[in-house]
Amino acid sequence: MEQAAEITLSNITLANFALIAGATVVASIVSGMSGFGGGLIIAAVIAPIIGVKALVPVIGIVMLFNNAGRVWVYRPALNLRTAGLVIACSAPTAVIGAWFYSRLDDRIIALVIGIVLILSIPLRRYLAHREVHLGAKGLGIFGLIWGFMNSTMIGTGLLLLPVLMGAGLFSQALLATDAAIAVGINVVKAIAFSRFDVLTLDLILAAAVIGLFTFPGTWLAGWVVKRTSVRIHTLFMETIIVLAGASFIWHYFRE
Repeated sequence: MEQAAEITLSNITLANFALIAGATVVASIVSGMSGFGGGLIIAAVIAPIIGVKALVPVIGIVMLFNNAGRVWVYRPALNLRTAGLVIACSAPTAVIGAWFYSRLDDRIIALVIGIVLILSIPLRRYLAHREVHLGAKGLGIFGLIWGFMNSTMIGTGLLLLPVLMGAGLFSQALLATDAAIAVGINVVKAIAFSRFDVLTLDLILAAAVIGLFTFPGTWLAGWVVKRTSVRIHTLFMETIIVLAGASFIWHYFRE
């Protein structure tokens, strides 16, 4: 398995980079319209290229750019108080999660990510039909748990959305606040992963360049959301998630 330190901008081929760039634009459109799913699409594409160990840190950097663009697009609707509360509570456990992740074997990471991705489909549907109502204390407790999970696996954004809805956020306010939380926690993760030698300077530069491709997709998603009701991508997203999860599990057994 390729190690994170071996990945640089120079050894990512032009064909691979074009594939990643195209997937990133599509992913940013999806996440900009729904608030989740972007990282899952990108993960499915880049995992064979950068290796499993680097996946969560790199996705964090890419989605930092993606969510920063989404905060800008929906900035008038941002609920800064809610975002600040969740970030403050999730940041310490995110650091602990990054330390834990840095010590996991690649095969275990692949297996865990694969299982979580596949289970996320019924979980998302279950949460979508549950009315979750949380106050400040509930948001804080959730943040403590979610911070650790966010540093050890991908796809945890789908857990955040119903919680924010339970706090009274919908539509553009939901998308803006969710994105602001993601920006804050991904900054914390980037610093932590760098300290634990999982995220190198080469990986940061590669992820940042890829992240720039999220801006046009996020802008387009914002244009669509402000004019239409968004539900059309759910089946497509679930298919992508299941295939990605199966590929990670296959990697575990192949190794």
